[in-house]
Amino acid sequence: MASSIELNIIDTYPASLENGGNGITVTTEHDIPVCSAFAYTNRNEAMIHIAITGITTKDGKKYLRLSEADTAALVALKGSLSLDVPSGKESLLHRVFAKGGKSNE
Repeated sequence: MASSIELNIIDTYPASLENGGNGITVTTEHDIPVCSAFAYTNRNEAMIHIAITGITTKDGKKYLRLSEADTAALVALKGSLSLDVPSGKESLLHRVFAKGGKSNE
């Protein structure tokens, strides 16, 4: 019986934190799906798991709607950040043998 190990395919998007009248908001210029993601300024330090619950577009920017708990967790991060968003799955065998171990091709 053969089993297949599935790996997430991760897309990374630049984003930024902005302090506004309604508190901290996360903005980006990219189309990001409504899903779970990881936010960080340095991948080797803290990565914060967040749930994107909605997206609002205004003046060419996309404002990500997060829960209050996720927004409070992002207070520790400053300035520009990156969002790792899962975009699919692939098998470990496919990544190693068909793609030579490269994840973004």
